[in-house]
Amino acid sequence: PRLCLYWTERLQAFGPDRAFLPLTLTGQGALTQDEIHTLQAGFPALLPDTRTGQKVLYADRRKAIPGTTTPEGRIRCEFYIQHILAQSDPRTQTEGIIILIVLITPRFPPVNELMSYKLMRNAVDVFPTKANMHFLVIPPIAKAGKLEMVQKMTNKLVKNAAERAPSHVHLHVERQAGEVYQNLLDLGLFPHGIPLGLGGSWKIEDFFKWCQNQEQLERQLEEEQGRALHERNPGSDDDKNDCTKDDAMASLPATAVSSAASAAAPAGGGKKRTPMTEAEKREKRRLADVMHSRRKRERKKKEVDNLEQQSQRLKHIHTKLKEEENRLLEFLQQAQDLVPSGGV
Repeated sequence: PRLCLYWTERLQAFGPDRAFLPLTLTGQGALTQDEIHTLQAGFPALLPDTRTGQKVLYADRRKAIPGTTTPEGRIRCEFYIQHILAQSDPRTQTEGIIILIVLITPRFPPVNELMSYKLMRNAVDVFPTKANMHFLVIPPIAKAGKLEMVQKMTNKLVKNAAERAPSHVHLHVERQAGEVYQNLLDLGLFPHGIPLGLGGSWKIEDFFKWCQNQEQLERQLEEEQGRALHERNPGSDDDKNDCTKDDAMASLPATAVSSAASAAAPAGGGKKRTPMTEAEKREKRRLADVMHSRRKRERKKKEVDNLEQQSQRLKHIHTKLKEEENRLLEFLQQAQDLVPSGGV
């Protein structure tokens, strides 16, 4: 039943023309260029595995590209990521994966509740992986009416998820600085596997490089399949197109898929790519601008964090010096008390 539900939802998400094409980043499969760009921008993204090897999916709607990312496209991107995870490690279907959902942040971007509901439903009932959902809440600065709205939204979305999988839904709230970061460390994430905005050192650029490596690997696999089919049927050009079916991708050796999930890209080779159109060039430049802006924000955030840490250290030093000054003044007073009046 779950397999039937998966294909029913996939058909609804992609439509009959694209539902049965392979899920790849080559531009020749089910995902459009806009959806590939959405993935490259990190919505959603894969973080490094935990200390026990558990896979981690990261969903932060602040990574959406204005004018490119759509709710429907976001759902299709999730199909791709889940497809990669399910093939990379059988434990994703038994022990499950960690899904980190940035629910509330100080910037507080709007939430598409219908999309969120579908994604949670797919995670629990449709996708082959077992979902362990962790909602991250970093409250904004207290303002009249805003915290109440945050509370209502948090309760509503977490309740929807908890009704489907009560034992696999967790809420982490930043009540004091560094609390969510510590929660993620307790989950088994490495500091380099925690996003920069949450206190770690992982940058969106890391996932962008993973996408580039993944595209190269998938392109090479497509070419190898095409050559193999052509060798079996040298007179039939139509058979070459059969390699674009998902059953061909599913028949690949597990080692090949596993290497894809760990971002081990193959070296060189391959046929020439079709030259990009002007529209594709503009979109590529726009994506590059988006990535550049995000890297600048990440660097700025790191600089601010470093300044805050330095400020805390200086405050601590100032406090210690003040305490030392008070002790010296106290000793001086005691010394003065020991000297008889007019004795000097």
